[in-house]
Amino acid sequence: MAEYPLDWTVLPVDRPLYEAEVDLSGPVADYDAHLSVMRDAAVRLPAVTNQTWKSRAGS
Repeated sequence: MAEYPLDWTVLPVDRPLYEAEVDLSGPVADYDAHLSVMRDAAVRLPAVTNQTWKSRAGS
């Protein structure tokens, strides 16, 4: 499991964490790789089920 320690001394006190100048390339790349593996392992829906979902989403 990857770890991405934060240097709490450089994080802003008065702004949200997502606004901090922290390099997120490692965690984002890991998350993208995880999603890729999950998509590859997912079972495709039958065409009829897929059409039903699409028709309900449009209504």
